[in-house]
Amino acid sequence: PITFTEKGAYVTLPMWELREEGSIEFNFKTQQRDAMIFYNGGQAGSRDFVAIELFDGTPYFVIDTGSGERRLEFSRNRVRVDDGEEHFIKVDRHNADLEITLDDNVMRYNLAGRNQELDLGTSLYLGAVNNPNRLPWHMWTRKEKFFLGCIWGMKINDGDIDLPKLARDQNVRGVEEECADMAETCSTAPCSHGLCFDRPEGFFCDCSDTMYTGLRCNERAPVATFDGKSYILINIDPTLETHTNDISLRFKTHSQDGLLFETSTKYSDDYLKAYLQGGRGRLETNLGGQSRVFRMTFECEDHPLNDDEWHTLRIARRANHFETWVDDCKRSTAQLPGEGYTLDIDRINIGSDRVSVDHPYIGHLQNLHFDDHPFFEYLPPGFPPNGIDIISNVNVSINPRPLPIYPITYRSKDYTYVALPTLEVFGNLDLKFMFKTREKDGLLFYNDGEGQDFLAIELVSGFLHFLVDDGSGPTAQVAESAELNDNEWHMVHVLQTSPHSFEINVDGVPTNINLRRTTNRFDLSGLLYVGGVREDMSEDLPYFINSRRSFVGCLATLKVNGHLKNLYMDAVEKSTSTLSQGCSGMSVYTRFCTPGICQHYGVCIEGTTTHICDCNMTSYVGRHCSN
Repeated sequence: PITFTEKGAYVTLPMWELREEGSIEFNFKTQQRDAMIFYNGGQAGSRDFVAIELFDGTPYFVIDTGSGERRLEFSRNRVRVDDGEEHFIKVDRHNADLEITLDDNVMRYNLAGRNQELDLGTSLYLGAVNNPNRLPWHMWTRKEKFFLGCIWGMKINDGDIDLPKLARDQNVRGVEEECADMAETCSTAPCSHGLCFDRPEGFFCDCSDTMYTGLRCNERAPVATFDGKSYILINIDPTLETHTNDISLRFKTHSQDGLLFETSTKYSDDYLKAYLQGGRGRLETNLGGQSRVFRMTFECEDHPLNDDEWHTLRIARRANHFETWVDDCKRSTAQLPGEGYTLDIDRINIGSDRVSVDHPYIGHLQNLHFDDHPFFEYLPPGFPPNGIDIISNVNVSINPRPLPIYPITYRSKDYTYVALPTLEVFGNLDLKFMFKTREKDGLLFYNDGEGQDFLAIELVSGFLHFLVDDGSGPTAQVAESAELNDNEWHMVHVLQTSPHSFEINVDGVPTNINLRRTTNRFDLSGLLYVGGVREDMSEDLPYFINSRRSFVGCLATLKVNGHLKNLYMDAVEKSTSTLSQGCSGMSVYTRFCTPGICQHYGVCIEGTTTHICDCNMTSYVGRHCSN
């Protein structure tokens, strides 16, 4: 056996005689995810070649007899072999019939209908090649992804190959005459979250499908919040010329449409764009400097992706092969015509392209990994590496503030209201909403019922009051919080924890409410009035409700028993003249942190009337970190 211990080390063997018939077999073990195992090229001027390479831990046999490349899988379910365990590979060709074996699995292919004669003309390179430029464009490992691991028991056309002797005779550095032990660090569970992979250079924790980051997936990953005006612009110099791409991104949104990211370059029309359209994911690209657009869809069993839950998008590009999927759902695959091109990137727009106002992203993004770059970790207070410059106005936080969904503005205290179907209370009420206001008083929710039954939520002197009567007498409770009429968004969650108890949570602070213990059934029967009631109802409200006037401000993100409501569109009835969609007159976020306002990587902090530049992590001072 021999072990390749340094990337780029290779052993040359005589050309594989495989014009019409021939075989090769060997045993190996590796922890390398992507690697060329061997390559044998054609004669001068010929496209012919054969190779075996690993990508994503899966082996492929790649062959071109002059009439086009074929990539053949050793198994139908993409068995991974980067586990450090012993594996066996055999390729056996008889004219048009090809049989390839991985361990105990045999796959049979037929080359009929193609030019079948294979005119090889170079040595067989094992582990790496002396010049990476000689590798064909269709090989995914051509960007110096070379083998590290052990190979033994090699036979070519049934003849034994003495690999240790060849390595000695060629005085190869980075090759040992033994089968080195493979690391087993993952057996100690070093990753707090995510998946662990042992690698030749050490273990690797894949956090991409989690809310964590760090070497051991033990740190909360920052979340970027996009409000429709937010953007991240990444400038890259020098331009990346990519042959393969691995992209992953977590997203959470209620919007049906929105740009996730788009790459571009100033040197050509190349781009790669991922976006949401109608609640489904779309991938679009233009490669090779040609005027062609290639689209594919990623979705999850017809389930919309704008459900305000976290999803993980993955994109795997391998030369002209594309594969994309969301979460554990079905993968969408496609192949782009042509060859010989790269995806060139010197700019990435995230959330918005800052030019077109069509469909900016509204929602949260987390853990953007683009090839070897964890771009969100470069956002302040992090620092990007040399050659990468980031311009951004997004809010980044470990605990992001919720985004207002379907906001609506109540503009008048005089009987402004929205009416929804009856609030269903059967021992499991779950009511969530956001609001912002400058007013101290106002009725937020009211639903009456049979007899004396009712439920109400109101603002009184800037504090939230919860009132309920299940027929046993009224109960009122003031929720713990600071004054709430500060024109900032506040999140409220009302949860019925038992037939006779509730918990009301304001901005993360809980307050428990216990009703009198009776056998009464809590029966609500009228409409659920939100923000106020009709004029003819105001005098008949229960006497211990303080607010006879409507709420003035913005309400949003109303979820009733898990169902997101569009207050304006879902209304059974409403006071149209005093309502408006959106949060008009009370901007969702007042932004004083404009791009570049804090220089030299100073961190801009939003205030209520201005901004502050935090220069602590720079060598500059002054209002804008410029001195």
